Amino acid sequence: MQKLSEPESIDLLELSARTRVSPRTIRYYIQQGLLPTPEARGPGAHYSVEYVDRLNLIRRLQSEHLPLSEIRKRIEKLNSAEIRKLVRAEPKRAPDS
Repeated sequence: MQKLSEPESIDLLELSARTRVSPRTIRYYIQQGLLPTPEARGPGAHYSVEYVDRLNLIRRLQSEHLPLSEIRKRIEKLNSAEIRKLVRAEPKRAPDS
């Protein structure tokens, strides 16, 4: 089975465009330990597609009104496959009042 061709890595602007998260916020999340540090730093930094999943999960957890410290605790022990599974799962909805 052949995988769809996705780039091995993307730059910060592409990551920002795909996730609708500003480059400044992405850098902040790296600083706060919500995202791993990229292999290279500065303008040459590239990010794997795993960052897209992580950012999408962070955004979902934020929509549940969780603070960043709690989000970090929840995702720091997850591997790429677990994060992807959570991102693809239906978000929990609040019961109708």
